[in-house]
Amino acid sequence: MPGSARRRNQPSTPTKRDCARKTPFADTKVVSIAYKEARETSYWLRLWKDTDYLTASQFNNIHADAEEQCRIIASIQKSAKTRGNYEL
Repeated sequence: MPGSARRRNQPSTPTKRDCARKTPFADTKVVSIAYKEARETSYWLRLWKDTDYLTASQFNNIHADAEEQCRIIASIQKSAKTRGNYEL
């Protein structure tokens, strides 16, 4: 019967219980992925500059922000690691 059964493959809103199950290790995975993405962004910016897709001034402005993000994320990883709270 169409419409009578609930679809199982539809995404649902996370419940309070789901949020409580979240482990610190899951957070470190997110930070690690964010760091890799920030490094990849830096790579692509350098590539675009080298192929003259970006001017030097555009590159300098954007790349400075990307490098700052890398430093911030690396600092978060380092502080979590030195506190011993998480396994990185």
